[in-house]
Amino acid sequence: MNFLKSRFIILILSIIHVNSFAQLEDTLKSAALQIINNSDFCTLITIDSSGFPAARIMQSLTVAEDFVIWLGTKPITQKVNHIKAHPEVSVYYTENSSTTYVNIKGKAEIITSNEMKKKYWKEGWESFYPDREKDFVLLKVSPVSMQIVSYSRGII
Repeated sequence: MNFLKSRFIILILSIIHVNSFAQLEDTLKSAALQIINNSDFCTLITIDSSGFPAARIMQSLTVAEDFVIWLGTKPITQKVNHIKAHPEVSVYYTENSSTTYVNIKGKAEIITSNEMKKKYWKEGWESFYPDREKDFVLLKVSPVSMQIVSYSRGII
């Protein structure tokens, strides 16, 4: 391990007060899940047909320890077309009361399975998606990388 890399790791360990790399990983994952699952909304960022980022707010669903993100939308939206052309996306979560965020980069896929749509359906969505089978698809984002900043948790 080179000197700069080892100094960086020591700095991170001292910032969040952990004693091992396993504890560091557990601490970061736990904090990220807490931030994500306390968020009512997130921002989905896709790449449009001109190659520019396109951001929009989405209602958050609970994220499990595997950090796979599930979002619901209509199949005729621009975001669906963007994902078909460029499945690389970012999903950004923040806490409103602080400078705390989690940004997950991942590969998105469009899920049309009625079984999966039923599993992730939220009460109250009926007005947005009157016919769940036709008016609704899931976006599944499989994580590739994650960035977390939380000054209140000592993660800088």
